[in-house]
Formats: sequence, C-alpha cells, structure tokens
Amino acid sequence: MLRFALGALMGFLLLGVVAALLPVPVSSEGGGVELSNVKMRLYPRTEEKGVVWLFGAKYVTYDPGQSESVLKGLELGQRLVKGKLDMTLETQSLTIDQNNTLYSDLVTLTIPKECTTFTFGQPGAARAVMIDQNTGFSGPNVGYKSAIAVLSAKSVKSDFALKDLRMPGARFSGDLDATQKCKNGKIVPSGGKL
Repeated sequence: MLRFALGALMGFLLLGVVAALLPVPVSSEGGGVELSNVKMRLYPRTEEKGVVWLFGAKYVTYDPGQSESVLKGLELGQRLVKGKLDMTLETQSLTIDQNNTLYSDLVTLTIPKECTTFTFGQPGAARAVMIDQNTGFSGPNVGYKSAIAVLSAKSVKSDFALKDLRMPGARFSGDLDATQKCKNGKIVPSGGKL
C-alpha cells in the first residue's frame, strides 16, 4: 500500500512539473474596446488655453497595450480654440496616442481664418503625418492652397498659427497678380491687384 501511495505521489509530482512547464495560452479577447458611430471630444494637454478637438468616426478601437485609439471612417475632425473653429481635419484613419499626438498617413487640414488648405502625407505610411498639440503639424508631400498662392513642397512643418511655416523645396504655381484675398475666413475679390 505504501508502495502504491508513493507511486501515485510521484505521478502527481511529475504531472505538476509537466503542467508548470507548458506555455500559458494568451487570450486576445478583452484586450481592447471597439465602438461604432462615435462622437468624441479630446481635451489635450497643451500650452494654448481652451483647445478642444471634436471627432466623429464610424469606428473607434482602443488598444490598452499601446495606449492608443484608432479612429476609422472619420466624419468630423475639428480643432476649436476657446470655442471658435481653428482648423478642420479630414482623413480616413487617425491614431491618437497617450500624449494626445495625432498620426495619420494622409490628411487635409483647413485653417478657415487664413483661407488655407494643406494636403499632405504618404498613403500607407500610418505615421507619415504628425500633429503635436504644442508644436503643430508636419508631414511629407504637401500641397498648399490659399487665396493668393498654390504651392507644392517636399514636406511641411508648422505651428498652428502658421507663424513658423517651413516648406522645403516649395514650388509656386498660380497668378502673381491675384485678384482674391482672405477676409473673415472667406476668399473674396480683392478689388484690384495685390
């Protein structure tokens, strides 16, 4: 009887060692959140007071491991400063990281008060475009349009106010005698040559 009990004990110990050495299965369920038809507000930590981003997307997924949200099918993208529209953003997919930095492959940014539109990025390169809440936006292959100019450039880097706008390799195409100007966020006739 003692021999049988000792054999059973050894068998249980051997089974315990084998079970301890087997890999633990990792479940992918419960690792994130998926939502559809979402409207959200982002209150970024920024040096500029009163900044709020408004987004509307068909799908939003959140990955807690990466601390990132991905918005797909973006239907609304607006940056408000103290309740006033500062910028609109159009893209198909947008990633928001834990620092509230926005990333995309290709975007169109419109700054209404300047009557200015930037289209830039690189299709398929998920982080080609970066929008940092404190420093502004940057990305490759830019097209720029305003009331008086149309430009293309290798890249763009700018603050939100366009005071530190850099577009290396910029090429101008347009009318040097433009008859339009930006007034109150709208392109209107200038009433003569600028």
